[in-house]
Amino acid sequence: MKHLPNIRARWAVGWVQTGHEIAVAGRLRRQGVDCYCPSYEVLSRRGRHRRASRTVKAGYPGYIFVDYESVVDEEKIRNTLDFHHFRRNHGKVSLLPDSVIDDIRVLERQGVFLPTSVESLVSRFIVGDRVQVPRGVFGGWRGFVKEVIKGRVKVDRGDFKHPVEFADLHLEPESV
Repeated sequence: MKHLPNIRARWAVGWVQTGHEIAVAGRLRRQGVDCYCPSYEVLSRRGRHRRASRTVKAGYPGYIFVDYESVVDEEKIRNTLDFHHFRRNHGKVSLLPDSVIDDIRVLERQGVFLPTSVESLVSRFIVGDRVQVPRGVFGGWRGFVKEVIKGRVKVDRGDFKHPVEFADLHLEPESV
């Protein structure tokens, strides 16, 4: 069996009040917590005189990324105004590797940041989980999660040479 490389995953996904992402990130920074809220600027014209104004919007509405290694007291963070909770998977805080956050930062700096769902970054499954495909061409197909990368899940059934890749949304936990 191949050993997976040791990937440093330290960024937790925090669920916050939609529209308050940047403010929550500021509150957490004042508490000494390293966090990241991808954002982009929008030029809008509002009001009677239609003056142009620039507005900063969160890249992932309702979510921010928190460096979980800098978290000393999780309870204090959960009590922060407009912070709801950390995204969890099997009862543990879901962590993203540095490479995912670095990719988002590069796109943001280049001005080509395209906001997508945070669901595409965090999977419901972890390596070793038994899953099944409920419908479609592979309907009824069962296997083990071999690899999870940015919302894509590679499933190994054992009878194919290579694992088959699915979107996280097309799988469900295997029912016993």
